[in-house]
Amino acid sequence: LLHISSGTSGDAIVVIESDTNDIDNSDNPHLEFRQDGNTIRGKIGLEGVAGQTFSNSLSNATYLGSVFEQPLQFITGNTGGVQTAKMTIQPNNGNVGIGTTSPNTLLDVSSANFGTTAPTIRITNTLNIGNWSGVTSDLGRFEFFTDDSSGNAPCTLGYIGIKNDNTTGSPTLPSGAMVFATTTY
Repeated sequence: LLHISSGTSGDAIVVIESDTNDIDNSDNPHLEFRQDGNTIRGKIGLEGVAGQTFSNSLSNATYLGSVFEQPLQFITGNTGGVQTAKMTIQPNNGNVGIGTTSPNTLLDVSSANFGTTAPTIRITNTLNIGNWSGVTSDLGRFEFFTDDSSGNAPCTLGYIGIKNDNTTGSPTLPSGAMVFATTTY
């Protein structure tokens, strides 16, 4: 058991440092979490050189991860009560589940609620221009994109968007039009 305390005031700081002379950026500071015969199960650290510790990494990126095909979960809850997994990242396919521990798609949002508390993904446009006269552009959209480098790509293949149809005053429902569009080449 390790307990670090600053007493009744001040910050409690733990420093893990490598490469103090800034010569070899391949020295990476990190914490390892081990279990079951000294097997590494999780890591938190800094990736000095891209691709050194794990694939698809960026230079000087901070990382949090699981090892040996273990899911990564984010939990919340009361200190004295039960903590609950709110988000899970699956190890094999990278699927992200919010409200589910077994996501079946890249992003799986799940809830047993309905009505105003039904599962919702919100896109907020923070534009504040006061006068919306003539503003008929998209206010938010989901894009379907390809980064295939052959042919005419990369490009947007299509999108679902909300446009402001109210050419005076503020955008109000039901003046917003749902737009389903495809891209022509």
